Amino acid sequence: MATIIENALKGRQKAMEALYKENRQTVFSVARILLSDEKQAQDALIWTFKEIWNEIFAPMTEEAFAAAAIGKAASYCKERIARREPKAFRAPANKNFRVSFSDCVYDGKENYGEFALRQLPKLQQFLFVLHEVCGLDSAQAAGIVGLNQKTATLLCEAVRSNVESLIQETGAAVSYDKLVESFKEDMRRETSCGKADEQILAFIDEAARPAEQKRKKRNLFLGAAAGIICLCIVVGVIFAFQSNRADKPEGESRGDVVEGTEDGGQNESVTYYADIEIQDYGKITVALDQKSAPITVKNFVDLAKSGFYNGLTFHRIMEGFMMQGGDPDGNGLGGSEQTIVGEFSQNGYENPLSHTRGAISMARSNDFDSASSQFFIVHEDSTFLDGEYAAFGYVTEGMDVVDAVCEAAEPTDGNGTISPEDQPVITAVTIRTE
Repeated sequence: MATIIENALKGRQKAMEALYKENRQTVFSVARILLSDEKQAQDALIWTFKEIWNEIFAPMTEEAFAAAAIGKAASYCKERIARREPKAFRAPANKNFRVSFSDCVYDGKENYGEFALRQLPKLQQFLFVLHEVCGLDSAQAAGIVGLNQKTATLLCEAVRSNVESLIQETGAAVSYDKLVESFKEDMRRETSCGKADEQILAFIDEAARPAEQKRKKRNLFLGAAAGIICLCIVVGVIFAFQSNRADKPEGESRGDVVEGTEDGGQNESVTYYADIEIQDYGKITVALDQKSAPITVKNFVDLAKSGFYNGLTFHRIMEGFMMQGGDPDGNGLGGSEQTIVGEFSQNGYENPLSHTRGAISMARSNDFDSASSQFFIVHEDSTFLDGEYAAFGYVTEGMDVVDAVCEAAEPTDGNGTISPEDQPVITAVTIRTE
């Protein structure tokens, strides 16, 4: 049975709504805490979910979706604050992240967590919420606030030290861990998001409608095709039966004799291999299965032979899942000049290839026929993608290179986004045959 995220990425409205409702409260709370304004938090909520549905390029897990939504909301908040305070997100050049609280007085009238957060510089506020409260790792938090990972790690350590100093200075009867838990409880508490819900659900309705219409047309076509096939089979059986009777002399046995024949299907005489050279890592060799995915293989081979992939990058890497590349824009939104049909069972195409370790497959958006140039190589078995993405071959040599790339990756968010300067470069994709 398909999961919520799988159905949502197919453009199914109920799944998209369910995914929104699962993440709505967290996103709203993050924005409200960072902006200290409920109206602005609603604006952040609307912007976040409109942006995330427009930009997501499958495949994705529910955990990655949640992290991406948090990252989007925090980025929105950062931009709003930076307009008023251009220097708010600059780390001190001397790496001195300590804050003095000698003049801080807590009057006990407001929530201590909100009071404590307000005493920190904006950069440390964001890292506290993203790293401690939301559970993003330091690399993900670093990418959102625009820091390198080393600086972000030092800052995350400083945040805890600073908050503990504040607690001691003000004599509050709370520990650092309990303070963090109080924020988490607040984020789990259901609150009204006003008109934001209406706007987002209306947007989802508009976004889901084209996919639903296409699915109905495809099902209608498949149903009609199945009916025609059945009719042809019945007519053929009747015709064969009548012919058999006419050809047999009276009293002769009517038993059918089937002579052995060789496979009448197309003989795949050529096997394509793609050598994918990755700068500073080495070569990955992939055997392309044109019998299982002929359109996909032809598209990939044509692009590779034209030099399209040379100099492009792997822009999205998730260790234990996959590494995705082949986007000329380097951000998951680009592609070649044309798209191809999705050769997978959900789209009406037989494709027996499974997304096990080493499989190469095509990335796409919600539209089943939106694959273009972007492809991904599976790092660890991800068979939940079977039937929904067009796998078209397997790595025969170089899985150690795939391992090295995935292990070295430092994503900036839960969706595996890699900073442009850190994206592994595809120096060349060379096609050869056997």
